[in-house]
Amino acid sequence: MENIMKIGGTSVLRNPDLSMLETGQLKRFAPTIFARKPMDGVSESYGHVRTFDIIEAMRSNGYEIVEVRQSQRRDESRMAFTKHMLKFKKAGSIKALLKRGDVVPQVIMLNSHDRSSGFHLYAGMYRVVCSNGLMVADGQFVEPIKVRHTSSMVADIVQRSAELIKGADGVYAIREQMLGVPLSEKAAVRFAAEAIQYRPPGRAGVLDPAILLTARRDEDKVNDLWHVFNRVQENMLRGGNETTTELGRVVQTRGIGRIERDVQVNSALWGLAVETLNKAGKAPKVKAKSKKAVAEEEI
Repeated sequence: MENIMKIGGTSVLRNPDLSMLETGQLKRFAPTIFARKPMDGVSESYGHVRTFDIIEAMRSNGYEIVEVRQSQRRDESRMAFTKHMLKFKKAGSIKALLKRGDVVPQVIMLNSHDRSSGFHLYAGMYRVVCSNGLMVADGQFVEPIKVRHTSSMVADIVQRSAELIKGADGVYAIREQMLGVPLSEKAAVRFAAEAIQYRPPGRAGVLDPAILLTARRDEDKVNDLWHVFNRVQENMLRGGNETTTELGRVVQTRGIGRIERDVQVNSALWGLAVETLNKAGKAPKVKAKSKKAVAEEEI
């Protein structure tokens, strides 16, 4: 049974067991995937390729599409062309894919047919214990890739996706390093306080660092850098934590569902974690951008 969840007002399609999404599910949920031409007004130099053609090519090369979200537009005529995010994993059960720890590598794709986004590929990690997705910022092994819209882009995307998956070993190495960096209570609060700067503007409620450090399960109560980063990331992206406004009204924090915000915040938090790791003197050599540069990068 498919699961359509709401995150910050945006609908996300994902099967509960992270099994492959079938074509029928995609047709019902995200019509933009099947657009056979770009929206009127797009430049003639734009080489249109149906997103579904990319999905089929990925399937043929051993990847399963496991999550989709599509941007909402007030103008209904743009819904067939709007920005969308796709997440893939290598084919196989989660148990078989778990190499170490609790994360599985993913390929994250961002595309649109209305000029609202280019085609971008990101490395990601799916954290099984909480069904949460992490996005990896720039690094030696997993630098995000921009692909030009051309008629031959499909083969390029499949090849580059394989490169991102191969780079997962570098991400596992960073994860192991984070597990080995204990954080004092003061350091954890400082990490959460720095993370608050990436919260989208205009959100209701005063966000206290302690809210972002709240553990949603016992196994996440460990105060090493990996678990602190995951708690902050999950609470920031998922929302649902109780807080109060400046006038004293009790509200729940809102999750981050908009695709561009998800990319910005997720990448910035990864950058913050890698920066903290570097300060601890235990990071592998990565060529990560500063957390500020990642947050402000054009989507």
